[in-house]
Amino acid sequence: MSNIDNMRTPKYIRLKESIREYIDTNDMSPDSQIPSRNELIRTYGVSDVTVRKAIEELTSEGYLYSMQGKGVFVADRKAKPLTIGLVISHLRGSDDIYDTNFMTPLTHYIEDEAHRYNARILLCLDNYNPELERKNLRDLIEREVDGIIIYYIGGDNNLDALRMVQDAGIPLVMMDIHTDQIDTDYVITDNLAGAYHCTKHMLSLGLNSIIYLDGCDYSATTRNRVQGYTKAIREYQLPITSHIINLTAHRTGVEFDEEAYSITKTLIKDIEPPFGIFTVCTSPLSGVWRCLNECRIDQSEYVLACFDEPIIHTAGEVRLIRVLQPLEEIGRRCVRILTDHIEGHNEIQRVVLPAQICLPETLQVEAHV
Repeated sequence: MSNIDNMRTPKYIRLKESIREYIDTNDMSPDSQIPSRNELIRTYGVSDVTVRKAIEELTSEGYLYSMQGKGVFVADRKAKPLTIGLVISHLRGSDDIYDTNFMTPLTHYIEDEAHRYNARILLCLDNYNPELERKNLRDLIEREVDGIIIYYIGGDNNLDALRMVQDAGIPLVMMDIHTDQIDTDYVITDNLAGAYHCTKHMLSLGLNSIIYLDGCDYSATTRNRVQGYTKAIREYQLPITSHIINLTAHRTGVEFDEEAYSITKTLIKDIEPPFGIFTVCTSPLSGVWRCLNECRIDQSEYVLACFDEPIIHTAGEVRLIRVLQPLEEIGRRCVRILTDHIEGHNEIQRVVLPAQICLPETLQVEAHV
C-alpha cells in the first residue's frame, strides 16, 4: 500500500484510497481477506477510529464486507446488492409499552446478517394495522424486491396478500408468528414447549390458580402457546383453578395493556392467593403489573410469567418468569433461508428453535427448555 502521510485530505479518506488501491493492484478476488485493523494501524500510524471509518466507507461503497470474529473481506462488486423487504409491527422507544426488547434487537440481527450477504433492508412498519401490512406487501411486490421477511399480524385477512407474494415468485419467510394456511418458510420458537415448561414451573410453586391471558390473532404461534399451557395444567394432579382469557384488542400496545389492566382488576376481587398470571407476550403484562401495583397486592401473593423480555420496571423481588426466544438465531436464520431461495434452493425450511425459561433468583436459577 502507498504511504498516506503529508497529504491535506482527511486521514480516513487517504487510508480508504490506499486500501482500494491495494485491492486493485493485487487483483484480490472476492472473499479475500484484507489486513487486520491492527496491521493497518501499525502500517500507517493511524488510530483505530480512522481505520474503522475507512472500512465503513468501503463497506458502504460495496468494496468490503465484515464477518464478526473473522475479519474484513473483499466484496464481489460485480454482484448487484439484494433488496430484502422487512415487514414488522413497530420500532418504538423504551417509553412506550410496545415490546421493544423483542422487535428492536430482532431487526438489528436481520440487518447485520443481511450485510454479510451483500443485501440491504427495506423496512416497512405496519403498527399492528392489517390494512397497512397489506399495503406494505403490495408495495414490495411492485418494487420487485428479492425476498420478504415478515412478522405477520394479518390473521385470515391478509392470506391473499401472502399468496400474491408467492405468485410473484418472491421468496417469503415468516418469523415468530406463522400460519398453517400458507405453505412457506418460517423460523419460530417452540412455543408449545416454552409455555408448557413455564406453566410447569408455576405449578410447582403451589399456586391456587393460574390465569392465561391469550392473544387474539389466532395464529399457530398463539395457538401453540395455549396448547402448552393446557398440557401442563392437565398433567398436574392436584386441584387447581385455570382460566384462558382471550384478549379482544388487536396487538397494539396501549389497547392490550388497558384490556389486561381491566381484566386483572376484575380477577383479583375473587381470586385466592397465591395465584399466577401468564401472558402471551409483554404488552398485556404491563397492564397486569400496573393493576397489581396500584391495588397494592403483596408481591408474595402472585407469580407472573410472559413470553419475551418485558420493559416494565418491577420493584422489589417480583416473581417473574420469562420465556425468552433466541432472537439472534431467529433473525439470522431468516436471512440465510431467504438467500438460499434467491440462489435457487427451493426446499421449504421450517425451523423451530428452543425457548429458554428464565426464573428470578427468588425461584430458581436459569433453566433451559
